Amino acid sequence: MNTRRQKIISLTIAFIYVGLGTLWVLTSHGADPYYFDWPLAILLTLPVVVISFAIRFGVENYLLPLLITQAIIFISVYLSILRFYIKKK
Repeated sequence: MNTRRQKIISLTIAFIYVGLGTLWVLTSHGADPYYFDWPLAILLTLPVVVISFAIRFGVENYLLPLLITQAIIFISVYLSILRFYIKKK
């Protein structure tokens, strides 16, 4: 398998994983208009949303800092998955 395909697969996995966590953080408060209880997402995405969860409930204007934090986490998760995936092959 070539490295381009490995990069695409790693990017897709990281996007789904961090994206699911971001959606959970943005819809986790009962006062949110799109509130939804995600019990499985809490367990699966907790490692990538711990900092964002603290920002969500600790900062008044939380959207921009939360998205910046999740973008940094997305890049680090992508690079970690890519390194692990390429090393395995």
